[in-house]
Formats: sequence, structure tokens, C-alpha cells
Amino acid sequence: MRSNHLRGIIQYPRESDQGLCMPKYLRFNNMSVVNPAVAPKESSSVSLQIPTLTATNYTTWSIMMEAIMDAQGLWETVETPPGMAVDEKKSKTARAFLFQAIPEDVLLQVAKKKTAKDVWESLKLRYLGADRVQKARLHTLKSEFEALRMKEGESIDEYAGKLSVVK
Repeated sequence: MRSNHLRGIIQYPRESDQGLCMPKYLRFNNMSVVNPAVAPKESSSVSLQIPTLTATNYTTWSIMMEAIMDAQGLWETVETPPGMAVDEKKSKTARAFLFQAIPEDVLLQVAKKKTAKDVWESLKLRYLGADRVQKARLHTLKSEFEALRMKEGESIDEYAGKLSVVK
């Protein structure tokens, strides 16, 4: 008995298909049904899922997007090698990739950018700029925390007063 959860991916031959034993597979690049026993060998296409940018994942998102865009031949529109002209069609495709990977509120802010490079730089400035501010704030808070040590000769009430003002 064949399991029903595979029916959408694998088609099993009917009994009347001249005794073929091999299942037919759906090929994902053009969704045609192919019998692997008869089909010529071709390079298979790979479907890459575009990650969605969030407020906290810019670093990993940018690494994944660079890899995906590079695999699609689009990264050169963001970081153009010296002396090479940017292909306008590739830049538009890369810009569309980026638009698919960002939330609607961010999309509205970068929609006027005409090139993939401009969109990428705008996102980088927005998220890494905020990251630098967060790191500076964290450094300040650490310094303030270290300064809160109870000093010799300081009463518990005085030290507790210092702690109560920390937010």
C-alpha cells in the first residue's frame, strides 16, 4: 500500500503502463512529469527561499541574501567589480529580490531607490547604524554598572540609593 502523503510529488504508474515499475517524478523546474527511466539527464534547478528581514536578523539576513544573489548572478549589481558596468536588467531583478525580502514598512522607505546597490546601502545604513548605536549604549551601560560597585566606607543605604536610580 502506498502512502498518500507522497501522491503530490510522485505519480505511480498504472498497472496498464506496460509493466513499468519506476514511479514518475514531478520535476520542479518546469513541473512536467518525467519518467526517470526514459528521461535524458539534465542539470536540475534549485529553488532558493528568500529570507525575510526582521528588526533583529540583519547580519544573518545579509549573509544569506548575498549568497542567494551571488548564486543567481545578481550580486555584481550590489558590489560591482572595478571597471565593470552594471547590467541594468540584472540590477532591476536584484532590486526585486531585495523588495521580496523586506517587510512592508521598510519597503515603503526604500521604494524610491532605483538600483539594487542603493537599496542595499540604504538597508545597511539603517540596520548597521542602529547596531552601532546599540553597541555604544551597551558600552555606556556596562561602564555605569561597573561604577556601581559598593565603595569602602559606603553604607548599605547609600549603595541601595545608587541602585534604585538605575533604569
